[in-house]
Amino acid sequence: MPSRHALFSYGTLCDPLIMRSVSGYTCSGEMASLTGYARISLRGLPYPAIIPRVDGHTHGVLYRALTLRQLAKIDRYEQQQYVRTRVCVETERQAVLQAWTYVLHPRYYRRILRRPWSLNTFQSRHRASYLRAYCGEINNRPLAHD
Repeated sequence: MPSRHALFSYGTLCDPLIMRSVSGYTCSGEMASLTGYARISLRGLPYPAIIPRVDGHTHGVLYRALTLRQLAKIDRYEQQQYVRTRVCVETERQAVLQAWTYVLHPRYYRRILRRPWSLNTFQSRHRASYLRAYCGEINNRPLAHD
């Protein structure tokens, strides 16, 4: 049986349609939170990032039981802009659980905007064009995610 991994998502991958397009993962996630990181918007981009911040608290979705192959697809989607990092998240069912997440690489901090990012706003304003641009043929062409 292949090894399974948990992933904490706080941005576009919280959308099940995007998660399925990127990784092939079809299970639903559960609400989770991450302490010590803040979600931020990025200049000129429809997706967010997280950065370490002592007083930070980020809500998102925890996906359980991803395969290494699915994680590799997500790595490709996230590219060099993010670093896959092991974190501890909390859910209603479990106080502390280790999971992977993607943290903004410090070389991209120049893109940070100090404004909130909303999944609902993203879904209503950007999801359709985002799916075409970033997820259309994710496994068959290089991405312009950066």
